[in-house]
Amino acid sequence: MVAGISEDREPFLLQTRKLLILLALGAAACSGTAEETVPVATTPPSTTTTAPSTTTTALDPSVPLLEALSDPGFEAAGTITGTFDISGTAIDFSGELEGASGEGRLLFAFDEPLGSASEGILIGEQIFERDADGPWVEGDPDDNDWVWNYLQDLEALTPDGTVTIGSETYDSYLPDPEIPVEAVGFYDLRDFADERVVSFLADADGAPAGITVSLAGTRDDQPFAIDMDILFDELFIDRLDVPDDYLYRYESDTNIPYSVGYPAEWTTEEDPEFSGDYFYLDLYELDIFTFTDPPEELIDWAEFEAAFIVDDLGGEILGNSVEDIGDYEWTMFEFAYDDTEFGPTFGGYASAFVDGGVVEAFFYAGTGDEEADAQLFRELLSTIDVE
Repeated sequence: MVAGISEDREPFLLQTRKLLILLALGAAACSGTAEETVPVATTPPSTTTTAPSTTTTALDPSVPLLEALSDPGFEAAGTITGTFDISGTAIDFSGELEGASGEGRLLFAFDEPLGSASEGILIGEQIFERDADGPWVEGDPDDNDWVWNYLQDLEALTPDGTVTIGSETYDSYLPDPEIPVEAVGFYDLRDFADERVVSFLADADGAPAGITVSLAGTRDDQPFAIDMDILFDELFIDRLDVPDDYLYRYESDTNIPYSVGYPAEWTTEEDPEFSGDYFYLDLYELDIFTFTDPPEELIDWAEFEAAFIVDDLGGEILGNSVEDIGDYEWTMFEFAYDDTEFGPTFGGYASAFVDGGVVEAFFYAGTGDEEADAQLFRELLSTIDVE
């Protein structure tokens, strides 16, 4: 019997991992491994702000901060702390930033109830993103809105009081033109934020010290507020590299538009008749289908598919589970059978509720390495994103 589905869903909370990541480095590495995450902040950032002076004249371009920020060679690396409040539920997060002209990296790690990390990088026109424990997947090059893209166009900085973070106090300046919130990690919230402020911090010598971001609004009838501080640790970065073995991004034209990452050498094939897509190479195959008329319980479909594996293919169900993978909760089972083409075959089944219906996936592998194949199936599932 395949396990049932938990009814305790918090769709908006489960989506916030990607909301905070500029999917172009806007969600958007380093050459480190997927296990390299940043410890989640255990307390909200200690930040206080004083009112600006009554004289808020724009600074002359010779002021060190404006000169430094607008220099094409300006780069910086720093740490992130912040709090994301959703309908009164405060979620602390922390992370890292690396930025330079034409490249950058953002990593966010979240406290519960999210309890995960997301990372993205921008290198020229190329964008890559991943959950901290998942594979790198190429992003949409049209989403490469990045704060460094705006720095050389700064015309002035207006004093906006001081900001105290921890035990240090910094001068705060509002940029002219304004920096959009999507350029500092809030790409998917840009249309919902009624209040938004991005400001730059300077130390006592006028040198760049960091960035502060605050925004508030309503999404899906739930009020949210975000306060984030980025403090620069270094005014230089190591050059960023294209990740090894990243997955290509496939954009589907099925009745529920979705995207998924797949290995570059695999072949893709559409099946409009069944609203599906096929991905395959040698001893591997991944089939994905979308449905706009889902059942009330995914357990019903899982049991039907499991019966087909046993009764029609003569296979064996190896185990079942309900797992949070990527942005969705998947009802899953694994199976084994003798395929007429592959021979002894490991398989996996998964289905998940998404906006507009259900995504269903079948995975087949004839490599004989069941553990590695099960891991690959979950990695591919983790990249599925419904638009």
